[in-house]
Order: sequence, then C-alpha cells, then structure tokens
Amino acid sequence: MQNIPIFYDLYWKDNFPNEIPHLLKSCMDIMQNDVTGGRRVSNIGGYQSYDTVHTLENFKPLVDIIETQYKQFHAELNLVDQVEFEMNNMWINVNFPGCHNRLHRHVNPPSLDRITSSCILSGTYYVQIPDNSGDLVFHAGREDYSHMTHEPSIVRIPEIFIKNHKNMHIRPLYRVKPQAGDLLLWFSDLIHGVEPNQSDENRISISFNIGLKLK
Repeated sequence: MQNIPIFYDLYWKDNFPNEIPHLLKSCMDIMQNDVTGGRRVSNIGGYQSYDTVHTLENFKPLVDIIETQYKQFHAELNLVDQVEFEMNNMWINVNFPGCHNRLHRHVNPPSLDRITSSCILSGTYYVQIPDNSGDLVFHAGREDYSHMTHEPSIVRIPEIFIKNHKNMHIRPLYRVKPQAGDLLLWFSDLIHGVEPNQSDENRISISFNIGLKLK
C-alpha cells in the first residue's frame, strides 16, 4: 500500500557564520554579568537571559539579518498588505554540559499594539554548537507537552511492542542537527525542545519571537 502523509510542516534555514565571533563574546558577557543568574522557562539547567537583547547594539546585526527575511515570509504566507512582521523578543540560551530544554511552544502575553496575543514565528541563531551538544527536536503534534520529556508517550501502540522508537510513523519527532551560524525559523505553535548536551562544552544560541502588527 502507498504511504500518504496527511499533515505538513516546515522550517526555514540559512547560515550566517560571520556573526559568530562578536555574538559569542556578547552572549558570554551578558551571562557573566547577569547577577540574577538568568531565567527558568523551558531550560532545565543552564542559563537563559532576559528577553530584550534585541534592543542592544551588539545584537543589531543579527536583528537586521532576521528582518531582511520578513519580505520572503510575508510572500510565502500570502499575508495581506496591511500587516507586517515585528521582532517581539530575543534571549540567549547557554546549555551547560548535561542541560537541555523540555518540549514547549512559544507564546507571549497580550499586548495592545499586537494583532494577536501570541507570536507567529519563532527561531534560533546558533552561536556555538559542539558535537553531541543536543539536537533540536520538533514534535508533529500541537498538544501541550510542556510538562513532559522529549519523548511523549505513545498511545496508539504500546512501547513494549516497538523495536525502533525513532520510527517517524509511530513517534512523530523530527531532529535537526544545527551547525554554528545556522539561522532557523518555524511556526511558533510547533512543539520543540533541545536534547541534553552530552559534550564537555557550552551549547550557545540566541532565540527570538516574531509577531505581526498593522502598518
């Protein structure tokens, strides 16, 4: 019988390696000078900064790169001319050895100057990605697995009957091995997480959310 997929998702990807040196220094400076010790959101261990780094001068080149992609997104998503994308927030992630990010999706609190109470697109720029420092994992569903691990329970087939738990037909997870300099974007309601950092170095990235506003 023919195997016919019935759902469709995507992510966007490009590589901008020239931004790595100055962003690496900026990320480390912020972490080392953050007297609060950072936030706890999806991160299990490690460090996550405050979410306004897009307003800092050192991060402006990255913001400019992201904003140059808005025209493509607007066209591919067939949006009306009266709306445009805007950067909502941006933050630093540092996963120390052994740390990870649980499965989650991105939402923002309501704001009077935004069309929706949630972001539309989310993404990450990868600054330092050692080998075995954790894949980015997408889950095909839209259920809220924020309280679970990277491997949601299978309800269709008991796990004891399954030989390959990474079989996409029964465990709809998609793994991405990002490289330093990669810029990835996806729809904000797509559930995702980061596997444990099994290297001896820090895994460093910069994440952000993009919303819509009226022109």
